[in-house]
Amino acid sequence: MWDIVPAWRNIFENKATVHFDHRCLAYTTYVLGMATVIRGLKSLSHLPAATRPALYLVLGFLNLQVFLGIYTVQSHVAIPVAATHQAGSMALLTCLLYLMHTLRLVR
Repeated sequence: MWDIVPAWRNIFENKATVHFDHRCLAYTTYVLGMATVIRGLKSLSHLPAATRPALYLVLGFLNLQVFLGIYTVQSHVAIPVAATHQAGSMALLTCLLYLMHTLRLVR
């Protein structure tokens, strides 16, 4: 007989669904990241001087992460490319934490 799989397992075990979820998360992250950078660059006069390089770091690593994600899919998930994509996510997270640190200096 047919094995009935609960719907919640589809999110984690179906390759197409996992890829779709990851892509939706990537779109959301990119849009929110770009909105953060644009908003930050528009209000630089009210922010500390250390914020400008942090915003440019976030912008650069955000675009690099998108490029690496596309390249990972195009290379059929070659392990070195996929590992670089994961390392890029850690670099982007580090840049975002640095940006938050520079913004804590505002009193």
